[in-house]
Amino acid sequence: MVQAGGGPPLHFSLAHSRGLIAVAVAPRVIGVDVERLPSPETVEACARALHPGEQAELAAAPPGERRAHFGRLWTRKEAYLKALGTGLSRHPRTDYLGSDLSRRPARWAVLDLPAGPEHAAAIAVPGDCPDHITVRWLPAELPYGEDAPGANPGGTVTRSPRSGSTITRSSR
Repeated sequence: MVQAGGGPPLHFSLAHSRGLIAVAVAPRVIGVDVERLPSPETVEACARALHPGEQAELAAAPPGERRAHFGRLWTRKEAYLKALGTGLSRHPRTDYLGSDLSRRPARWAVLDLPAGPEHAAAIAVPGDCPDHITVRWLPAELPYGEDAPGANPGGTVTRSPRSGSTITRSSR
């Protein structure tokens, strides 16, 4: 990827899971993950791979919320491991990426992204939390070109992590 105008180099990360694709682009290293929420049986089988603190959080979650909680934990973890450059060659149990922000890896911002009711998504970047994150939903069949009719019918969701979880929508 090359940024027009000689700006800083761009980095990207890509993930996909049953009906959803996530592409993250940033002027620094970035990792993204998206996962379809797993079955309760998959949650139970895969929970052993989580950090002990994450396992405790998952066990404490109400049964009806465990799939979504596991999805958030796992996407944070994979986004972080992608940004580190190790992927799953680094054991998922090594790093805590649960709800307690003070226990997460130092000098990293790991954030959940909106992904609809059947998926979880997250990004990870080294350093401070980004000033803003723009999530653009695109149709399944995108016409060629930015100006093509319907190229972005869903609008844009912008999240400003530093000012809380404010999300605004715009038409473009």
